[in-house]
Amino acid sequence: MIDRTKDRITALRYDTEDAYSSWYEEVAHFASKVEVNITSPRRAGPRSSRQIYSANAPSTCPKEYYLRNLEIPFADHSLAEFNSRFNPEDRKGIEILALLPGAITLGAVDLESVVIGLMVWEPDLPFSSSLRSEMKEWQRYWSSKEPNQLSVNLSECLSHVDEDIFPNILTLLKLDVPFKLEVVGQSAHSHVFAE
Repeated sequence: MIDRTKDRITALRYDTEDAYSSWYEEVAHFASKVEVNITSPRRAGPRSSRQIYSANAPSTCPKEYYLRNLEIPFADHSLAEFNSRFNPEDRKGIEILALLPGAITLGAVDLESVVIGLMVWEPDLPFSSSLRSEMKEWQRYWSSKEPNQLSVNLSECLSHVDEDIFPNILTLLKLDVPFKLEVVGQSAHSHVFAE
């Protein structure tokens, strides 16, 4: 979901003028309904000392002003924030969330990509070569349960893990549960697995 959002913002940024034009037309339509004229704010001249805190890109009309001074900087800022807060290196453990019963039974989980992502912990896994088949069996196990039994969190999953059948999954859950509790206990601005 994070990558799709980043991709969407990136696409909007590189197609800003087309997307912005439709947004602006919609805003202009609403403004005309309430009899409001869209104008550019007063701009300070080049020798004025009043304009010191905000951007003042040159423009010929209000539509161009808001594109250059609001839309483009906002899209650039959003991209920069997504890239700094959701760096792929900071999301190494996100694949563990695919072990959740609700996620693995929806069919939206691509087991192959999850297995590849979970191989970050290959040195910790007791039988890493069997992780793929173990994930398929984990999916079958939870698919046989009633829908009301699927709303368990990662720490509750530990009670469902048979160590003989799911040794890798048990190890992954044991790795993640203390990590998740540690991160949740950190300050609110933490962005890795924040709940």
